[in-house]
Amino acid sequence: MSYGPSNFSSVLQMLQGASFLQSTIAMSVCAVLALAGGIVAYFLFLSPKNEHRFTGFLDWLYQFLHFRKLLLEALLKISYIVVALYFTLYSLYLLFTASFLAFLFTFIGSNLLARLVYEFLLFFIMICRNTSEINGKLSGPAVPAQPQTPAAPAEEPPAPPAGTCPNCGTVNEPADAFCGNCGHKLH
Repeated sequence: MSYGPSNFSSVLQMLQGASFLQSTIAMSVCAVLALAGGIVAYFLFLSPKNEHRFTGFLDWLYQFLHFRKLLLEALLKISYIVVALYFTLYSLYLLFTASFLAFLFTFIGSNLLARLVYEFLLFFIMICRNTSEINGKLSGPAVPAQPQTPAAPAEEPPAPPAGTCPNCGTVNEPADAFCGNCGHKLH
């Protein structure tokens, strides 16, 4: 058996065919497991009855999977810091290698432009968050209107016995002028 270029390429093609078949089977198994896991997680973990059931990481995960925690906001903030630091450092480089005008333009203009772009993007995120919050408040449990019925006259409580102190409630002799417990004037 010779191991020339034609035999090597046929062996390589055979291995690539097996690798393709294995990859296809692996992707199919992963897709079925992901679909089953997603359905189970949705019905067991993301159920509305679990709204305030979790704490810590599970609460964060619950909020994240319900899109109440937006990852995009954190990514935008981090990327803004990176871009602002880049423009600041690059402007310092320009201060020592180019003109002062290039430094000022890059330091002020680029950072200001980056800030405006990121504020504009965060503005849309805030609109989405506020809209979701308003929708949540509006779609809360509706309180059914109670029919107006005339209130029945309330029965008056029985009068306290004569000589009862209005300050501490101690029952004294009707002839006493002051409470024997707290000294409050009775008449």
